Amino acid sequence: MKTRDSSTRFILTVCAALLDWLVIAAAIYVAELFDFLPVYASTIIIIASRQHALGVIAHEAIHWPKDRLQTAAVFTMKYLCAWPILMHFDAFREIHLAHHRYLNSDSDPDFVRNQPQDLYAADTLWRMLRYALGLNRRREKGKRRGSSGILRIDISMAMFWCAIIALMWMYGCMQLFLLYWVLPLFTWFIFFVRLRGIFEHTGIERPVNRLTRSIRGNILSNFLFLPHAIGMHGEHHRNAQLPWYRLRYERFHNKNWHSSAGVYEAAMEVIASTAWYKKKFGKAHHPKADATETTPPSAP
Repeated sequence: MKTRDSSTRFILTVCAALLDWLVIAAAIYVAELFDFLPVYASTIIIIASRQHALGVIAHEAIHWPKDRLQTAAVFTMKYLCAWPILMHFDAFREIHLAHHRYLNSDSDPDFVRNQPQDLYAADTLWRMLRYALGLNRRREKGKRRGSSGILRIDISMAMFWCAIIALMWMYGCMQLFLLYWVLPLFTWFIFFVRLRGIFEHTGIERPVNRLTRSIRGNILSNFLFLPHAIGMHGEHHRNAQLPWYRLRYERFHNKNWHSSAGVYEAAMEVIASTAWYKKKFGKAHHPKADATETTPPSAP
């Protein structure tokens, strides 16, 4: 049974990644066919959403259980999903597993890098925007700011990208490559990843143990923003090795995460946790946020 389940998981995961690539190819074809500025703009957003989706599939390989297909899954997802979006797979795995182990504590690399208390202290719309764009990531003396593993290059990945660029140049596709891959990767892709990271662990009102949010979005928000059930973040933290296609159907007892009905509701909860919102509307949305965020939880 375990062998069959592992094979099913591998096949479905690879098919999901290939479908993402197919959507990218179809979007480029449509954009080139119509040659219309709004179509180009929409295509950039769609491709960035699929780059994000490829990152989610690479994330699936990070949590792959130790079975006979683990090596094949890691190898496939590294080349098919991670390296094309400049995700350093091994570095991201180390950082992400530490995030699970030390969630919302000073040993959590994501917590240290993102500094959610900066969001709660934001008292102007500009400071909120700076946080959303990641501009708050200052390097303070005595404090370490680690990389996320995204948009990081080592020698092997550089050689991989050089080979791709050489092929694009040889076949006269360099302009298409820059427009339809590099541009989305350094704009909307970064924004999608950053915003999803904010929604996952900030702006939670009630003091749940792990300050983790699950978002059940609609078809559009799931496609653009929460691909491959990545919005089911509480369920994922509860059982990190659960396959992505089963997360939406799991119902754990004694949940210790917060749930939002959709992306809009989650965004309003995050905004309501800021000093700007409290000052403007006089509501203390989650008074225990700072204290709870810095309390190291027990390892899962």
